[in-house]
Amino acid sequence: LVLPEVNMQTYHPQSPLPQTLSIGEKLGVVVHSSQDVPRALSQGLPLKSLTFLAEQLAVSQLEMLRLTDISEASLRRRRKTGHFLPQESERIYRYAEVFQAALELFEDEVAARDWLKRPRGYFQDTAPLEVARSEYGARRVLLFIAQLEAGTYV
Repeated sequence: LVLPEVNMQTYHPQSPLPQTLSIGEKLGVVVHSSQDVPRALSQGLPLKSLTFLAEQLAVSQLEMLRLTDISEASLRRRRKTGHFLPQESERIYRYAEVFQAALELFEDEVAARDWLKRPRGYFQDTAPLEVARSEYGARRVLLFIAQLEAGTYV
């Protein structure tokens, strides 16, 4: 199975929601240029980004830690600095992008969350949230969302 490259930082759906902040902006990543996201991730997302994303996805903080492969001990250590390490920030932001894409597809938070949490045949009966645990898996989820949006999924 060969999937085309999907640049997760430049993924733009065909019909963005009007006048709403992106999930990335709500996480504290303001995008004015193509360098803003990598710069913010290299500096580390604030701790509140994990809590915010867990609320958006309607999962517990413990579940969000599991999905992003951040241990509870690591979270306790991060509380001293107030932000996540760059690699942890990238994993958190990955989920923000996947949720943003689903939200833009369904234009409804409940529908987007439901879609991400339910097993999908396209992913061998695995929920998209689970598939997105890896960078490769997140690209697959974003590609599938783009295909659904474009009406090209068969």
